[in-house]
Parts: sequence; C-alpha cells; structure tokens
Amino acid sequence: MKKVNWVGLMGWTIGLLILLMLTYIGITQWRFIQKPKPINKAWQTFTRHLAKLGQSTSETECPSNFQQRISQQNPDIATGTGSIIKYYLDLRYGKKVGKVKEFEGLVKRFIAMT
Repeated sequence: MKKVNWVGLMGWTIGLLILLMLTYIGITQWRFIQKPKPINKAWQTFTRHLAKLGQSTSETECPSNFQQRISQQNPDIATGTGSIIKYYLDLRYGKKVGKVKEFEGLVKRFIAMT
C-alpha cells in the first residue's frame, strides 16, 4: 500500500479553498459594480476639457468653488463655465430632474466653442 502525503494533500486542499473563496468574493462584488451615471460622465468630460485649458480641479473641490476660481483666473471662459456648473449643481443636487441630455448638450457646445 502506498503512503499518503498528508502535507501535500492539505496544501492542495487549502489552496483550492482559497481559490474558491476568491472566486466567490469576485462574483459577489462584480454584481455590485455600478456603471457611471451619464451626468457624471458629462461632468468628467467637462472637467477634463477645462484641465486642457489650464483649469484643473480636484476630486474634493466643490463645483461652486471651482467656478469662483475659474472666474478669478480665467474670466473669458467664466460665463460659459458658470452656466454649465450651475446646471450641473441643479441636476445633481436639486431643482432640475431628468434633464441630463440638455446638460450633455451644454458640455458639447462649450467644448466645441473653446
């Protein structure tokens, strides 16, 4: 009768259990990944374009503070950015609901003009 290598068998068993646990965690977490909302995609497009113009923002900067900084540093684009940022704030936090397509249009027009 052949001797069983218990250490090797335990190693393979533990490895298989770890692999199964990682697969389970991956599958359960994959279900909760959310697609970016259209308003967030349009906002990111807008801020990336402004960064190319020299007006970058950080993740933690409030949009209204960003607008104040733009009006101080680059007043020639402040009017266009002001209306877009105000529209974004209204869509994201309050008054205008469901007008994301209009916001996307504003962003596209601004990018085309600058």
